[in-house]
Amino acid sequence: MTQVGCLYEIMQCRCNQGNRSYLLFVDVKKAYDTVPHEAMFAKLQRFGVRGRLLQYLRALYASSRFDVRTGADPVVLSEPVPLLRGLRKGCPLSPVLFNIFINDVLTGAAPLE
Repeated sequence: MTQVGCLYEIMQCRCNQGNRSYLLFVDVKKAYDTVPHEAMFAKLQRFGVRGRLLQYLRALYASSRFDVRTGADPVVLSEPVPLLRGLRKGCPLSPVLFNIFINDVLTGAAPLE
């Protein structure tokens, strides 16, 4: 609520000064789950990430797989399926990778998919 109150005060002040303002709300609650791996790698290369670091990240995400639980008793799991989207939960690199991925969202750059 503090952020909403601050935003309201800022907008009210700008309105009183006659300044035109635009607001945009972006819901990033599930945003980490939607990052396409290949698009992320392309953006990393665009930002100059090369060599062993890029190889490491590719290897890290190439091994990402998930199983689907198809039974309750006994538990039956599907064959592992490669994961092509989403950042790793709990990984300290995920916020950095996400920031790089969305860095040009407002510049009008062509999407990479």
